[in-house]
Amino acid sequence: MRINTICSIFFLVCLLTNSSSGRGIVPVDTVEIYQKLRTEKMPEQKALLYQDLFSAYYAGGKLKLARLAIDSSLMLLNAYDSLHDLKANAMILNSILLARTGDLTGSAAIQKKYHINSRSDSIRVKATIAWVDNLARQSYTDTAMLLLDKIRTSPYLTEKPSLKAKFYLLEALLKDTKGEYKEAAMLYFKALAISRKENDEPMIVRCYNSIGSMYVSTNQSSIALKYLLIADSLYQQLGDDLSVLNAYNNIALVYKDLKNFHLAKRYYDKIIVKSIEAGDKVSQAIAYFNLGNVLEAMQQIDSAEVTYKASLDLSLSIGLGVGSMYNSYGLGKIAMYKKQYSEAIDLFELSFNEALKIPEYSIATVCADSIAACWAKKGEFKKGYEWMVTARKNNDLMNERKELQVVEKLRADYEESQVKLENNLLRTKNEQTYNRLKYQQYLIVGSLISGLLFMILLFVQYRSYLRVKRLNEELNVQKDKTDDQNIRLEALNADLKDQKQKIWLKSTELEKALGLKDKMISIISHDLRAPLVSLSQLVKFALAGDITPAEFVKMTTQLQDQVENNLSLIDNLVIWSRTGIQGRPEEYITIPLKQLLKHNIGLYQTIIQDKQLSISNDLPESVNVFMEPEAVSMIIRNLLSNAIKFSQTGGAIQILAEFQPGFLELKVTDQGIGIDPVRLETLFRRTQGSSRGTGNEHGFGIGLVFIHELLISCGGSIQVESMIGQGSTFTVNIPA
Repeated sequence: MRINTICSIFFLVCLLTNSSSGRGIVPVDTVEIYQKLRTEKMPEQKALLYQDLFSAYYAGGKLKLARLAIDSSLMLLNAYDSLHDLKANAMILNSILLARTGDLTGSAAIQKKYHINSRSDSIRVKATIAWVDNLARQSYTDTAMLLLDKIRTSPYLTEKPSLKAKFYLLEALLKDTKGEYKEAAMLYFKALAISRKENDEPMIVRCYNSIGSMYVSTNQSSIALKYLLIADSLYQQLGDDLSVLNAYNNIALVYKDLKNFHLAKRYYDKIIVKSIEAGDKVSQAIAYFNLGNVLEAMQQIDSAEVTYKASLDLSLSIGLGVGSMYNSYGLGKIAMYKKQYSEAIDLFELSFNEALKIPEYSIATVCADSIAACWAKKGEFKKGYEWMVTARKNNDLMNERKELQVVEKLRADYEESQVKLENNLLRTKNEQTYNRLKYQQYLIVGSLISGLLFMILLFVQYRSYLRVKRLNEELNVQKDKTDDQNIRLEALNADLKDQKQKIWLKSTELEKALGLKDKMISIISHDLRAPLVSLSQLVKFALAGDITPAEFVKMTTQLQDQVENNLSLIDNLVIWSRTGIQGRPEEYITIPLKQLLKHNIGLYQTIIQDKQLSISNDLPESVNVFMEPEAVSMIIRNLLSNAIKFSQTGGAIQILAEFQPGFLELKVTDQGIGIDPVRLETLFRRTQGSSRGTGNEHGFGIGLVFIHELLISCGGSIQVESMIGQGSTFTVNIPA
């Protein structure tokens, strides 16, 4: 899971793209910025607008336009020696862009310069956070943590709550990388609490995404998916194309852990396409590596090898040492699998050397063991033994490093406690000295004052003392009242924010319910009216005697089809409304799938015979699902109805089922007319209309939308593959 956390750290760089004017991650619209640029005359304000423009383009993944914006700001600032801090801020933004487009060395040089040489605390803090991000992506975790410690007590960091949240998030990611999940979780939720207090929506979303990533690392896939899907949805609302890549990566890792490699591959393909479009070589290299892992798990060895090589080439070109280390190891495993032992040795040695640079002794140990195994396969047992010794040394170094980390933590805790004790002792000593000196002063003054003058002065001083004391007491009482009022106001503000959040959630639920209501009323008012009109006409003709027996039979047959079709519609609407309003159904039992499938096929026997269709139901009797019976029946009926509806006369429909880890995979395949690619993109949306079947059958366009939403609420999923003229395959994953 280490590469997952490294990818998460990379995307934190976008948090630094705010200009010194204090705007957030997504500044005002670029059109508004351009309008201000046309009228702005002051160089300082113009440079700030260019930096805002950079932030807008960078957050949207438009890196070429971001490059033009930051270059324009730097060109303007180079003509004015007095604008030091503004130019430094522009250089830090430039370094962030360099890191994202692959120039890690050049980026780190700029960040290191401003970390060391800047006299401005704000610039030093921004440069340090950017540099820490750069080091963390290359797995220099310990160095990155030391740099964070240097700015931990910075006044600028204390004054800026939003920047403090970024600090906590970056520190949590480093702890996450080191496997210190308890400390990481505390820091994540600290960052989330500050972000909520500041109402910083982009930062709130990143906290959700990072928490989900941590749960991926701890193999708590269901909890991780909950946080990641929330983050993905909010990223889409914010239009944050940069960070959505990280959400996709984490979701793909969850599906990989769940052994759902096809879904994981689909997300990695999306990441690769988006990162290529944006010119984001670091994200592209990481996505290729993760895709290689998935392909290797799917036993697609040749494809995995090609993907690992693509990631290795990108890692070498941008100096991403951790990428070279992992990809060389992956290619070495593939070469060893193909019995290409010499090539495998070279690749393992490359990974071994990169691991020592970081250092990453666990990878170095695995590589050394693998090299020893390759030499043994070649019959070179002496060299194999030498590498086995090397592996043991690295394993000892790894254990020693862990012990040193434990000792170092204990030492730091001890030193901190000693410092606190010494400070307390020094404070007590100073108080005693102060009291003694004060007492001596009173004695000296008293010895110099005599007689009546002493009494008069003492009397005046005493009255003044009483007056001051009374005033102080009144001020203290007033201060206590003010403090109480401030505390109450803070509590009221917190309650108002909670109420605002609850109102927003209720509003969202209400909009969803109203949308469902409008959709159902539209369907009922439009589609359920037809059979009633037909029935009314039939009754009128029959009473008037204006209909022949043959026409009566024909009209009643048509009316029967309409009624059966509308009964299916009503069943769908009832369950859809219940899941849409009440949420996921809870009445789960174990259901024999073959019997249920046989029953539902019988419901369509008339149209099956009319179209001369053959339907295979070769499922074993032991195939069961754990779900609400009515919900499973509705899923099967909708899939079966669609397959029959779009099948040609004399066609065949195949139904297969196969157990996967955690769910049952049910496939319904027909040889019908297929689905147009344009329609395929919107097949599961509520805006999708109905299409006529091969026998001019009429539908309502909600069946697939219904089962898609039903499966999502139950933790399942549905996918479709189709080609025009060759038929369609619907794959449903039902929790088993």
